[in-house]
Amino acid sequence: MSVLKVSSLYKSYGKRRVLDNFSLEIDTSEFVSLLGPSGCGKTTALKIISGFIKPDFGSVSIENFDVSEVPPEKRNTAMCFQSYALFPHLTVKENIKFGLHEKKIPQAQANILFEEAISQLSLEKELSKYPNELSGGQQQRVALGRALVTRPKIILFDEPLSNLDAILRGSVRDEIKRVQSEFNLTAIYVTHDQSEALSISDRVVLMKDGKIEQVDTPENIYDSPSSYFSASFVGISNIHQINNINKIDENQYYVDTNIGQLKIYCDKFFDTNNYISWRPENAIIEDKSSKSINGIIKSVAFQGSFTELEVEVGSDSIKIITQKRGLKKGQDISFSIHPADIHVINN
Repeated sequence: MSVLKVSSLYKSYGKRRVLDNFSLEIDTSEFVSLLGPSGCGKTTALKIISGFIKPDFGSVSIENFDVSEVPPEKRNTAMCFQSYALFPHLTVKENIKFGLHEKKIPQAQANILFEEAISQLSLEKELSKYPNELSGGQQQRVALGRALVTRPKIILFDEPLSNLDAILRGSVRDEIKRVQSEFNLTAIYVTHDQSEALSISDRVVLMKDGKIEQVDTPENIYDSPSSYFSASFVGISNIHQINNINKIDENQYYVDTNIGQLKIYCDKFFDTNNYISWRPENAIIEDKSSKSINGIIKSVAFQGSFTELEVEVGSDSIKIITQKRGLKKGQDISFSIHPADIHVINN
């Protein structure tokens, strides 16, 4: 069941349009990430959903009720800000209880909600401390507790991990996902970090220049990118222009590219204005044959569980990721790509 429906949002600042016909539906208990580079409109979309910004055009509905003109405090949403936005003059206990007081929740119920929140986030020992006495990870947990304690219909995260170091990012990210799952919360999570979006989301909304580029599960966003931008922004891709097309059979083709002729499967119309993409880990290193792609290794980067290669094939430079050991710079290499791992993408 859809809990949030955002319809045809437009927003401009002067001549710059930051949201362009942004529409999205999110189901109850779903975790959805808005992913994209800085300036793509993801935070603007989040703030329109929360009510902190008004769109130039479009509507926001929560549980089939239009809240476009409803102020933030009455939308049954809660925001976790990038800067935490804790009150410096209030203790942890007072910060977390603030929303309960604002919403005038009866004392007995408020106490139950408060105890559940601090228990879930292991904040019992920090209640008398002030924000400046806490680590970044603790402050983020307090901000999460303050947002969770009122049991909002939708919780909104605006790059909540950006101020944390790499080790804390992973642990707090896991905490957010755990709490969201245990409380069956609907969550919208803004990030420019693709690994965060892929690891935490039920669906990813990939954005570019104020528009939605692709919406899908993390697996499909990665495995089946729909456009040049999708393939290049999420993960590492090798992307090639299609120079010529020869049909073999129904949905099977040979395409000529700068690295040679490749067999692909495709069930939609495409032409030489399209590209193909494939992931570096899908290269199959093999003995040289008439059907293999042949190149020269230009660099070798050992990464522990895998090795990343830069390979020169004709006039192109491509990436290969392999678990094969002992490969050296300057060595000849031959490989193939299974047709199912090659995707036709739009420009």
